[in-house]
Amino acid sequence: GTFQVGPAEVKVRGEVFQSNTCTLTILKAASPESPARGPIFLTATLSSKKAYVEEQVLYTLKLYLKTSVSDISLQLPELDHLAFKQLEKPREYQGVYHGSTYRIIEVPYGLMALRAGNYGIKPSRMSMTAYDSGRSWRGFFDDPFFRAGRPVTIASQALELKVVPLP
Repeated sequence: GTFQVGPAEVKVRGEVFQSNTCTLTILKAASPESPARGPIFLTATLSSKKAYVEEQVLYTLKLYLKTSVSDISLQLPELDHLAFKQLEKPREYQGVYHGSTYRIIEVPYGLMALRAGNYGIKPSRMSMTAYDSGRSWRGFFDDPFFRAGRPVTIASQALELKVVPLP
């Protein structure tokens, strides 16, 4: 169905501020024919596909895991006139993607363009050591130090950002 959310109100020093309303559309659950993802994948999203020069856009990376990993390293895309700044420490939680449960590590970044233009943001890349989740490890030997891991490198999708001059 479709639902209206908001407006939210907050009172600061006697002055009332009110947010916009938005429409939330709930779709039916993904069908089993939906594209399955592997035990490890990375997504990147932008809070907006259009921004003004020096306006911060939220760039969120989510690492989806069904297996144990260690030694994670991240390589953000590099572009002239585009700056990334990590906003918070990584947040870890459990979530569902197309009917499958994953451990998710989410990291938000502020993204700011210093010049107007159309930016093709290349994929972010993560390298890590992945451990076999098919075996039943217990106790002392469950420590990744004692398990054989394999190196894995994954990439998010590429994104587009249109940056316009200030009015």
